[in-house]
Amino acid sequence: MSAMDETMVTDDGLDAYLDAVARSDAYRVERTLGSRDGLTELVYFAGEGGTRLGPFVRKRIELATGLGGAYEELLRAQCAGRRFCHLPRVVECYKTGSELVVVTEYVPGETLAAYVARRGGSPALAREVFPVLCEAVAELHGVCDPPLIHRDLKPQNVIIAPEGLFLIDFGIARRYRDDAASDTVHLGTRAYAPPEQYGFGQTDVRSDVYALGQLLAFCLTGEEPRPGFDTTAHAAEVTPALAPVFARATAFDPAERYADVPTLAEAFAEAVFRADALSLKPATKVAAPASAVRTESAPVPATGAEPAAPSAVRTESAGPSAGAAATTGAPSALTEDAPPAAVTRAASQGSRLPWGGIAWNVTIAVFVLVCFAAVVNEVLHPSAANAGKPLWYLGLLGLGLVFPAMGGMSYLACNRPALALVLPVVARRTRRQDALVLILYLVIVFAILVVVTPPSAA
Repeated sequence: MSAMDETMVTDDGLDAYLDAVARSDAYRVERTLGSRDGLTELVYFAGEGGTRLGPFVRKRIELATGLGGAYEELLRAQCAGRRFCHLPRVVECYKTGSELVVVTEYVPGETLAAYVARRGGSPALAREVFPVLCEAVAELHGVCDPPLIHRDLKPQNVIIAPEGLFLIDFGIARRYRDDAASDTVHLGTRAYAPPEQYGFGQTDVRSDVYALGQLLAFCLTGEEPRPGFDTTAHAAEVTPALAPVFARATAFDPAERYADVPTLAEAFAEAVFRADALSLKPATKVAAPASAVRTESAPVPATGAEPAAPSAVRTESAGPSAGAAATTGAPSALTEDAPPAAVTRAASQGSRLPWGGIAWNVTIAVFVLVCFAAVVNEVLHPSAANAGKPLWYLGLLGLGLVFPAMGGMSYLACNRPALALVLPVVARRTRRQDALVLILYLVIVFAILVVVTPPSAA
């Protein structure tokens, strides 16, 4: 057994423990990336003579949680000679005391969430991204037997880079177990997680099929699943030809879903082909099997050695579902610029504007104008409660705090696709980002008001 295997499998020896700690100290933290399911950091490796390699992503996972086993499986596969097109390379995986420490290559690029926000959801974008996304998930499932289930497929865990599409964050990924009736509950992202992930059964490859169905709807519409809004139903309205695909992929009962990801990819390709045939458009030229070009470097010794810097560029076949991608005629360049989001979406829906969203936004705009008039009237003609207070204070209170709070909440309630028609910048931002900015602004203004509030009249 190699030194790497010894530190990966167990940590019961003092020498292995000290060696792992020494390697941890050699990494320099650039910034923290997140803390869910373990602390995630962007790090560089500081070698002898001032050398600096990286960046890498380091994840610290508490052993007591039982998470992180997928990274060990990936490392075993790499040590056995496997190379992956859509999964980041695991640089190191070892245990120190109470933690599992995982170091992986850093994949520069933008998340699928940012990519869709920038370009806008559309059938064209779905044709481009979804077949490759299916290849990536199928590649993960094929790492070992029983297969690895990601269990947290969402737009933020898909990276679109110049080298291709990558899956990241395998913290809660797990292998299917024949002897388990269910697996850990309350894990994953609720909008994309299937029912069985919350205690209704054990997750398997069909659980990732469910998440892929939701991701396909997101690529088509640009809308995140949320309570009270059926994303797949909306996507089926945008592209009726895919309605059966959504219905089967996201069925409540896993037995009614597609059996595996390649089957889902094939169903998607067939639905797209039928839609093209019905539209009487010229036949799409069949593309060559998809391929991925990515950076690869030699495995890193686990003991006393520096991580190797990325070196050779290689080309590999894209995986078991490459044929499905070819039949769609999807472009191979995932980062190719496209028309503005509003134009793309209008064209993809047969030049139909989102009239319902526009009407809703107009109603909100009228409400905001009424609120503004009421606030201005209160500033100029204060009520008994504010009588005697200086004009500057009333202006700060009304126009600096009250109206921005009402206007900001109204903005957050707007239909974003319709708003993006007149404000394209909205397509590049999320409600969460805007809400954080609004909260920060209101906290600052409130603090100022507390300091400058004039004393009450006796």
